[in-house]
Amino acid sequence: MSKKTFYIILIAIITFTTVQLLIYTHKKSLSSVIKELDKIPTSQFTINTDGIEYKEGSKIEIIFANSPVETAKPEAIVKNSEIINKNIFGKNYGLGFVERFINDKWVEVTPVWRCADDCKSECQYDFSFKPKERRTITWNQKIITCIGNKSKIKQAEPGLYRIRTEIWSDLNKTYQEFYSNNFSITGAALR
Repeated sequence: MSKKTFYIILIAIITFTTVQLLIYTHKKSLSSVIKELDKIPTSQFTINTDGIEYKEGSKIEIIFANSPVETAKPEAIVKNSEIINKNIFGKNYGLGFVERFINDKWVEVTPVWRCADDCKSECQYDFSFKPKERRTITWNQKIITCIGNKSKIKQAEPGLYRIRTEIWSDLNKTYQEFYSNNFSITGAALR
């Protein structure tokens, strides 16, 4: 038996034993035990896309799902030190960034979501997610770059991408980074 199989079996036995002990000692039904287990604090925020490969120009559904425990406050924080002009993304965005794998590193290419398709207006939108809240955002593969108050829009190039956001955790009193699955954009879509 491999170590991995052993640990999986061990975890299953411990979980089963814990549930049985809770049922026995607290005289609770299995459904009430499951509800109790749902209340265990976790700051898991997930980001997934509806696929892993997309034709150039097709829409990408990005699913954000919050943990069952606390309100999540996503932030779009520019991390790439090579981006000298942090204003190229404008001020009207939130939720995080679409990143592309370029020259052996992840680079922000565009915000995941914008209040408008221009660079002028600042968002007055509450990006917080309530516990268990899910939102689906559609990205049309457009990259918007801001030059002053003007917008430059171009199609995302073929390559490897992911979504990144930082979530403030009131429980942990810090930001945590979360990433989606990696996905690729390939040649032009059939029209």
